[in-house]
Amino acid sequence: MNDKVKIFNDLISCLDEEKQQFTKKDTFAKNLDYVRKLLFSGLSTKKQIEEYSKQIQTISRSAYESYCKEYLKEEYEKGLLNTLLFRNIKTIAHYLTQEKNPTSSKLYNKLLESGSIKQARNKKDSSIDYQTFINLLKKFLKDKGYENIIEFDKQNLQINTYQKENDPLIVNSNVEEETDIKLPLVDGTLESCDKNFLKTGFIEFENSYIDNNIKEKNVYYIQARYIDKEYSFEKFKNIIKNNNILENYSIIIHNNSSIDTRLYIYRFIDNKLVILKSLDAASCVFELDELIRRGRTNFFEKLDEHIGYITS
Repeated sequence: MNDKVKIFNDLISCLDEEKQQFTKKDTFAKNLDYVRKLLFSGLSTKKQIEEYSKQIQTISRSAYESYCKEYLKEEYEKGLLNTLLFRNIKTIAHYLTQEKNPTSSKLYNKLLESGSIKQARNKKDSSIDYQTFINLLKKFLKDKGYENIIEFDKQNLQINTYQKENDPLIVNSNVEEETDIKLPLVDGTLESCDKNFLKTGFIEFENSYIDNNIKEKNVYYIQARYIDKEYSFEKFKNIIKNNNILENYSIIIHNNSSIDTRLYIYRFIDNKLVILKSLDAASCVFELDELIRRGRTNFFEKLDEHIGYITS
């Protein structure tokens, strides 16, 4: 008899769920003004949901996005672009205050090169176009009273690949393949990626203010100078080439800022280093603090017995 009661209750539980969903939707509809403020706050979708759940009512991500598209479609789409701009504010501010003659095209190319203006972080061709970018930038600077701090010029697309010549261990491959690779993430899950994507990008945390915030588990960080020692990247490459130490498709971050101000991101594919990005170290190392600590820990744990050689 008890089993029958349990089955009965399970079968009719959907009625309560439907009622609850209707209540959540009705509550959302009554708070559209508050949601509009969230959409244009610059907060990530995750943070918006946290604020809404704290101030109004607990809501799931799928429900929040679904209701936004239903009730506030135009504001939702504009809000996503606004959030994208806010993710890059520190980089933009650094460029505008450090560059002698800042132009909108140079700034756009800088962000495009680093993958910072992709609407979908793990999709290669999802960057916003130049006109959309300058419209967002103009409005932001005008609201701040700095509309004349930069020259808005025509787009001059110049993306650097930073290919290092005469280095057999470093390649920049554009050969297309259709093989899916499963990569372990820091949350313990696996994500399947096309091999072509892995030659040009990496998996990032979604809805993060931080650009290049890598979510992959196998990340290794080597710094040219750390504390009182110098770490030779050439010797490091020799170690990983001749020893089966690193996992295939691992990410290697080389902070060479003490020598050329750059931070290089590579992927280790089939015993070769494929360069993914070259970034201005000064504008990103502080935001990537957690990633760097994780990568440094992995580096010392994995290469412990080779540190003496790398630093000699």
